[in-house]
Amino acid sequence: AAAGEEPSEEAVACRQAYERLRACGVRSPEFEERRSEYYVALTKARAAEVRQADVIFSTCVSARRTALLEAFYQKEAPYVRQVVMDEAGQAPEPEALCLLTLAKFAQHAVLFGDHKQLRPILKSKVAEQAGMGISLFERLAVSFQDGISSPVSLLAQQYRMHPSISQFSREHFYGGRVKDHPSVLER
Repeated sequence: AAAGEEPSEEAVACRQAYERLRACGVRSPEFEERRSEYYVALTKARAAEVRQADVIFSTCVSARRTALLEAFYQKEAPYVRQVVMDEAGQAPEPEALCLLTLAKFAQHAVLFGDHKQLRPILKSKVAEQAGMGISLFERLAVSFQDGISSPVSLLAQQYRMHPSISQFSREHFYGGRVKDHPSVLER
């Protein structure tokens, strides 16, 4: 709860369940039952917090965890108007969909990333063979490459690297379309 606010009913119940869990030892016959009670109370408390939030930050995979699911599948579920996904070029498609499926009624989804350099990193050959080595971001970007009104935008100036370092990626990945900002020349 914020300063001056009373904790929610769910937060109070979670705190009580936590205290009951701490009061018994790991070897106690009640331990598993109290731990289960605590996790149920924790999920409800987190869901109550999510329902009150104006902004929710989450990783793609964490969006499918119990607390968010609990919050989004209740009657008074938060209405998500926008989804902003960073590093979308590195997220395997199922991970990106985890985040997007919670925002069923979102009016906008904005994906930031670079599909030309770093793709999703996979450790499974089966996943690679199933096409998971390509992100949703890349699928969308490539499908609009030939279109006249593409929703994909290129960040046309880079501010991070000295031109001698950025030269390879400028030429190899972007056909010279990315320019160095004057500030990098001064470094």
